[in-house]
Amino acid sequence: MRSAPLGVAMLLSVFSPSAAALCGAEAALAKVSADKMEQEWPLRPSADPVSAYLQRLGARLAPQQEILSPGRYLTWDWPTDWRFRAVRDLAPNAFSIGDGRTYVTDGAILAAASEAEIAAILAHEMGHQLAGHFCSNSDGDGGRSRAVGSIHQVIDLDREMEADRMAMDILRAANFPPGTMLDVVRKMSAKDSVSRRQRQEREQELLNQLRGTPILPVPPSSEEFAAIRQTLRSR
Repeated sequence: MRSAPLGVAMLLSVFSPSAAALCGAEAALAKVSADKMEQEWPLRPSADPVSAYLQRLGARLAPQQEILSPGRYLTWDWPTDWRFRAVRDLAPNAFSIGDGRTYVTDGAILAAASEAEIAAILAHEMGHQLAGHFCSNSDGDGGRSRAVGSIHQVIDLDREMEADRMAMDILRAANFPPGTMLDVVRKMSAKDSVSRRQRQEREQELLNQLRGTPILPVPPSSEEFAAIRQTLRSR
């Protein structure tokens, strides 16, 4: 099966584009977004096998945040309760809303060539949160936004590249090849000149970060990953 383009690495918030929030309000604001999503989105329950799989894989990555130097990134109060949920949507996508909450669509799992790619998607979304990207919502350089239901979606190039860098560190510490982040970015859909330019810049930045590092083989995916994909294909 040909892999579909991924629509990963997006931020979701309930702010207006010009609004800003103190980091201390992140948990409350994320709860507002989560409540809206429960009402509007086809979310899989946390006990659903697909959501449970994402939660277990995310738990494998979460301890690796300790290897990130506090002086290297703009970090705030890092989440201690990481929550990963699946969305019944065949369009490949993944996004965070802050306070440790990450959502991945069925389509993203089906589009991934390996479990390592799903790990890269989760690590990238963790990177957004570890970098304090939900402490404010300025669009920055290259920022774009759009409404998804009542949720406001923001895509900012500088933040995407920072989350990419953090994801590589998380992957490396969890014994996943950091270059998998590059594989994921290359699969991302680019429907206009802006998104194509952003994807190219992210690819180049990742190549720069990977220059001189050994190319590590992708480890075999787990039987659970294969079973989850088979389940999604049969539905």
